[in-house]
Amino acid sequence: MALVITGPTRIFFPPNTDTFSVDYNSSKPASWFVSVTDDGLLSPSDYSVTISSAGLLTVDLQPGVIVPPNTTLSLIVRASSGSGNGNNASIGVTVRLPAGTVPCFVKGTLIETESGCRAVEELAVGDKVRASSGELLRIEWIGEKTLQAEALKRNPQLRPVCIQKGAFGKGLPDRDLYVSPQHRIVVEGWRAELLFGEPKVFAAAVHLVNDHTIRQVNTYDPVTYYHIACCRHAILLSNGLPTESLFLGEMAVMSFDREDAEELRVLFPELRNAASAFEQTRVRCLKRPEAAALRDTFAH
Repeated sequence: MALVITGPTRIFFPPNTDTFSVDYNSSKPASWFVSVTDDGLLSPSDYSVTISSAGLLTVDLQPGVIVPPNTTLSLIVRASSGSGNGNNASIGVTVRLPAGTVPCFVKGTLIETESGCRAVEELAVGDKVRASSGELLRIEWIGEKTLQAEALKRNPQLRPVCIQKGAFGKGLPDRDLYVSPQHRIVVEGWRAELLFGEPKVFAAAVHLVNDHTIRQVNTYDPVTYYHIACCRHAILLSNGLPTESLFLGEMAVMSFDREDAEELRVLFPELRNAASAFEQTRVRCLKRPEAAALRDTFAH
């Protein structure tokens, strides 16, 4: 009798938890093995994946890790009862992880619109923002969330990142810019070309922190975050610096409160489709080690 593995091939890691386990079974006694073939924008130090002798698969996220939106782990689960035909089997498993924080702007950020720069808190659905390409895009949804000091003390990884005026060159940004840790910044020019062969790349703000021109704030003052969703993922100008609008992948939406998530699914029915057009970002997104290499090319 050939060895057969039974168990899920797609796992949705629940929000607001650091560990999750799933049982796998074999048609006859076997030893179990697991390997990671792709971890998206995560690094191996961000997580661990193990499987017990009884076939219990466990995925652990390290404390404080911030999971980028729409991150998946691709695994191979194997079972073996010995050598020879029919004694070995394997299945591919995809683990979809909920985003740790949603990219968003801090109150006071100036967004380029069709009528000039406006504070993010003054924008409304129907207003048109100007993409870095010059294209005008209608705002379809705006979210707002205030984190009080108590929440930030419990979750210090949610404190905003400050990008100092001129951190990426003259006028980039044109004044200090505060964003959520996972907010992706556009870096373009020779650095992106030399290191990654791309004209421009996305890097999460928290992965660019150098504790000088880019730093995560060390206070616990309340902070209000704003999310802007257009008809598609876009590159906007915030305090003069190209940054992303809200990226509406299904796993990013899972990071919102239930009411906001349902409102987004009503506004954007394609989010219910696993092959959603929102599943691709505008430009390549860097992993943490790649962003660190890019960060080190800037003078501190």
